[in-house]
Amino acid sequence: LEQQDDNVRFFDHRREHARTDWDNDGQPRHDWEELLAEMKRRADKAGHLRFGLPQAPALAHRLDRDTSGCLVLGRHRKALDDLSKLFREGKMTKTYWAVVKDGPEADEGFIDLALGKMDRSKGWWMKPDPEGLPAQTGWRVMGRGEGMAWLELKPQTGRTHQIRVHLAHIGHPLIGDATYGRARRAPIPRSAEEKVAFEAAMRFERQALHAGVLGFFHPTKQAKMRFEAPYPEDFASLLNALRGLNN
Repeated sequence: LEQQDDNVRFFDHRREHARTDWDNDGQPRHDWEELLAEMKRRADKAGHLRFGLPQAPALAHRLDRDTSGCLVLGRHRKALDDLSKLFREGKMTKTYWAVVKDGPEADEGFIDLALGKMDRSKGWWMKPDPEGLPAQTGWRVMGRGEGMAWLELKPQTGRTHQIRVHLAHIGHPLIGDATYGRARRAPIPRSAEEKVAFEAAMRFERQALHAGVLGFFHPTKQAKMRFEAPYPEDFASLLNALRGLNN
């Protein structure tokens, strides 16, 4: 738990609980019994967060299971409705940090690419689709290394898997993304620093995506709010390896 008031709670979503393995085809394979047990534990914890209210707080938005970072919950129905409206109307400012394969040649850019569901058999998997829902993501390069880059991303919309599909589409999928572009072979390192960085990337057990910052105008306090979630340990280690390439 990071912060709370009478209406809203903010959490830093870590991923120590989440375990993802990959099958022989490189697809994610979850321990569903473990996942169901974790869901029950979370429901029990949410019950302790009522603080006199009849209902437990509820999520105003979602993160992919293996994405770390900021989560916001509404403590009652009105708060949840107000927060959902902010997300729906694009009035929540969101900043993500990511480590991607290779890296764009430009230092910044904007992706405007509509998205739709791949097909029913793929569940939540998404694809570029001219007939789909509008989706826009701004990006800026924060650091570069051999075979990897660190990006800051500012999604203007909130489509399912938006950042992941957008980055894969421009040829720079997230490190560790099993669904949209996980690389199974590491490049051959040309230096000790590259060897450390490439090994760190291959060890990374999820998509290298962190929801770092959430900001909005508080609907009852009538004040601007900003919340930042520090990098979890695995993401910090990957960034440190990348910085090693840049000295």
